[in-house]
Amino acid sequence: MDNLHACSNDLLAFLKNLFLRLKDLGIPTLCLTISNREERNLSPENQWIKYFESITRSNKFRILTMPPLENNDAKIYLRALVPGATKNLIDLIERNVFVNPFHIKLFVEYLKSKGILKSADGKFWLLQDPSVLLDSQHLRVNTLDNLVIHLLEIKLRNPQFRNAASLIFFFNNSIDSKVLKEVLATADEFPIFESGLFHGVYGEDSMVIQFSHDLFYYNLPLALKREVLVLYASQLLDILKNADVSLKISRTDVLGKLYEYIGKYNYACDNYLLYAREKFEFSGFTSLLFYEKAIEMHLSSNESQRSLLPGTENLTAEIIFQTLILYDRYNFLSGRKSMEFFQLLQKFSDFGQLSSEQELKHMYFLGLQSTKLEDFKAAEDFLKKAYETISNTEHFPENLIGDIIGCYGINLKHLGRKDESMDFFETASRRWHSPQILYQKYSNIAAYYLTVDPAISLKKYEDMERQIAPLKDLHLLIDFAMANFYLRKPDSSFGYLTEAITLSRKQVNLSEEARAENIMGLLYWQKSNIIAAEHYFDLALSNGELANNHRWIWRIRTNLTQVALYNQNTAKSYNTGWAVAEHLLKTKDALVYEARNKKIQSRRFAALKAIAVVFYKMELYNDLKKLEQMFHFENFSNYLQDLYAAKGDMSFDSKDQNLFQKDYFILG
Repeated sequence: MDNLHACSNDLLAFLKNLFLRLKDLGIPTLCLTISNREERNLSPENQWIKYFESITRSNKFRILTMPPLENNDAKIYLRALVPGATKNLIDLIERNVFVNPFHIKLFVEYLKSKGILKSADGKFWLLQDPSVLLDSQHLRVNTLDNLVIHLLEIKLRNPQFRNAASLIFFFNNSIDSKVLKEVLATADEFPIFESGLFHGVYGEDSMVIQFSHDLFYYNLPLALKREVLVLYASQLLDILKNADVSLKISRTDVLGKLYEYIGKYNYACDNYLLYAREKFEFSGFTSLLFYEKAIEMHLSSNESQRSLLPGTENLTAEIIFQTLILYDRYNFLSGRKSMEFFQLLQKFSDFGQLSSEQELKHMYFLGLQSTKLEDFKAAEDFLKKAYETISNTEHFPENLIGDIIGCYGINLKHLGRKDESMDFFETASRRWHSPQILYQKYSNIAAYYLTVDPAISLKKYEDMERQIAPLKDLHLLIDFAMANFYLRKPDSSFGYLTEAITLSRKQVNLSEEARAENIMGLLYWQKSNIIAAEHYFDLALSNGELANNHRWIWRIRTNLTQVALYNQNTAKSYNTGWAVAEHLLKTKDALVYEARNKKIQSRRFAALKAIAVVFYKMELYNDLKKLEQMFHFENFSNYLQDLYAAKGDMSFDSKDQNLFQKDYFILG
């Protein structure tokens, strides 16, 4: 009998006697139920528990409790449910589930049914949309939160614990022990540790006190009535205003939260903005969270209505633009919140509530977002409008002009129009004498010659380092590694990559780390160390997925498809190959344009050819037919004919500079 806890009290009273009778008759009965007292705090359910306990108190019944999963049990189970999943994918899924086999199974089935996890044959699964698991609050269920809230309600009956919890909550889960003592007027902070709700982290001069688990922090507003927190916020503001010098804190994040709770949203917005700007350079994720809070507060305040008056700058939009800069930094421009902000900006634009500079920023960010989504045609429409605006008006900021020029020029390259991109940067650099545009110009020239004459590329990168970027530039380090790779200087390339990987990890730049690790994998592949190569491609793919950077993901997966086959991991190779093909189909127009232009060494076309070769080696001729039907253009059909005729001898395609001996190496 399953879900016994769902039956009514009357039915359970009947079953109580039935169970006893069945036991006496020797008829085995298995009943499955949830009986955690903490999960049942409503009176009808308490009554149910009394009935259930009256049954189980009898020695005639044996109670079996399902033990929790331990150590790597959840990971082992997930690997069984999702064959081929990378460590990164397992960790992402595990982060979103409770350590319960049934919940894990249901969650994986949900991801598969939604197409978030995808497989062509069910033998090897790939993550199609990393953002769903990265931005996953909406996926969680509330059972665990209810347990935490119930526990907090019990603990916070103690006024000392309640005061400490409220204070630490308003200090955003991090308060100096000296401040806590002074505000609570206590000589010793240690009694609060008896609650189990808090712990201390020792620093040089004092101790920082936090909640012992983030769930306590996040669920506190649900365990305490909002009126209690509002009253406490008001009292704490008064204390801070009248405090001694030791309490004159400059933590604008705390002040913002206090003003938010007492309903002074304009003051909350101001303080959140100050804190976001303070953290912008060195703690981007923190900055991003507080920009989002500032937007929320501004929209709740009367000030947001004033900023919509004709002729005034829209402050809400300005905060959104700052937030979008950080979304771009961390590849969140295609996320759910980003979409909400773009909808709000469009509403402002439709009602004429943006200044001319803000309209320009709006067009730029729409173009930038479209490039991240690899919708290059839509991006061109937005960026062309932005370019026409800056071409006809002189008063816009230099950095905004540079951003538009850079994005538009690179997008032309993504469309396959590399010559046009070169001409565009040349024209722009003559009109706007900006180091930013000059950097983009040199970088574009260098990238253009990488597969044609890498010596020219290396010279341009050296010019850039000497003239424009004398300090360590992470992207440029990897550019040097690429140039040396094409020049057949593996040791030099290895040195640049080692430095770049170290720097990218220090800066927490997942996109650049993925890019460097991809090339490192190619170096090992070139040395015939295919085990190490696959390791680096797996590592690169994990970082690319975490960064949600589609531009790197398809390139890395192309390399991984080929190496996995060499390592006899056929299911991985097959499914990864189809994932690449499906992604390339989204940018088919650019692929076809590049394939037809004989001046261009197309990475996209090389990737498609690589997948075809893998399927040919695996003798998957039906898959090759399906691939040809999907893309359906002359160059690819001719390539497949040549591949069949050559019986896998790749020398027929020796003019493709992406081909190294018999494999296609996809750099970036």
